[in-house]
Amino acid sequence: MVLSYEGGLRYLCRCVCGTEKIVPAKNLKTGTAISCGCFRAELLKGNQHGLKHGHGSRKDGRAKSVMMATYTSMKQRCCNPRCKGFPFYGGRGITVCQRWLDSFENFLADMGERPPGMELDRIDNNGNYEPDNCRWATRQQQLANRRRPVDSIVLTFCGESKTLAEWSRDEQTVAKGLTYTTLQSRFHMGWSHGRILTEPPGPQGKYK
Repeated sequence: MVLSYEGGLRYLCRCVCGTEKIVPAKNLKTGTAISCGCFRAELLKGNQHGLKHGHGSRKDGRAKSVMMATYTSMKQRCCNPRCKGFPFYGGRGITVCQRWLDSFENFLADMGERPPGMELDRIDNNGNYEPDNCRWATRQQQLANRRRPVDSIVLTFCGESKTLAEWSRDEQTVAKGLTYTTLQSRFHMGWSHGRILTEPPGPQGKYK
């Protein structure tokens, strides 16, 4: 059931434990709502395997709990502007396919359980999170597959070209309070070179 209210839409949802709860649509989209609250309660009680959520045996429960964390983190990076990693994912156009947004079970069915020591990796780093573009990879494989190295990113401003690292050490850049992280974030958000290097940082030194 879809409900409207001041500030956005809400849905009447039924948790797998049977409880019904009204949830803001934005919470479903970003993955911040994964149960009626019973999942968190189980964790607080020491049941780290979420029995009500299909996390059966100790061995299977541990694997699926890791999968839930992986799934939630993926959605946060792509859908939640407040997430620290958003500028490098959702902020530059990376999305999660609708099949996975709709269901954790679909994500689990397509990817299988996360092997020990592996992490979720996109084969094409400019592509989206979807079955044909995702795999489980080691950290070494991820590093080898990462997008354009930062040291090769060249910014040109007022006829002068320097790498991102060199601009971050430039006296004028430092004087503006622009850090290496801020420049990098702005670059991946698609800002123009001039704007990257001249616009003052936002509150608490963060990029705008």
